[in-house]
Amino acid sequence: MVSRVLKSNGFSASDTEIPTLKDHAEIRFLDELKPIFAYKIMKSFPDQTFRPKEGVTRAQTAAVIYNMYTLLQKQDQENNNGGT
Repeated sequence: MVSRVLKSNGFSASDTEIPTLKDHAEIRFLDELKPIFAYKIMKSFPDQTFRPKEGVTRAQTAAVIYNMYTLLQKQDQENNNGGT
């Protein structure tokens, strides 16, 4: 969902490298994570894992929504102020 919102607002990260993750093989939709990592919406856990099979806490969800909203708000401000 976050990746779709970013892409629909012009945020592309097709050439972005995903950080090296220990559980890389467990991630089904790796390409969808590129814009999420590129624009620092999410980051890996300190032990360099993504933990795709674990549930997401409310705090983690809130952080993702906040980071995405902040990025979109910054883009909107730049567009409305001519980039200054």
